[in-house]
Amino acid sequence: HHDHVTRLPSGVTLLAEGQAHPYQALRVDGSAFWGAQFHPELDKASTWQRWLHYREHYESGRRDEIEATLLASEDTPQATCILPRMVAQARERKQSL
Repeated sequence: HHDHVTRLPSGVTLLAEGQAHPYQALRVDGSAFWGAQFHPELDKASTWQRWLHYREHYESGRRDEIEATLLASEDTPQATCILPRMVAQARERKQSL
């Protein structure tokens, strides 16, 4: 969880970006390879469950801040649609190659 993309190579298209880490989803041009730098399968409830599971792996000084952020965040039920859409589009793209 501490790895991140700092620069996209040529031949890679950015599909989604975020404030903390700008390269959130990408596609390798001319191929059916797509990637995500985030967990598109997680909604607020499943993110909370992951937090409870991994909480002890974070610095103790950051735990309260992270927990407060998670509790204050809005649920994004549409997030669970991202991964199936990416898979469907990658399949369509593969068929057209």
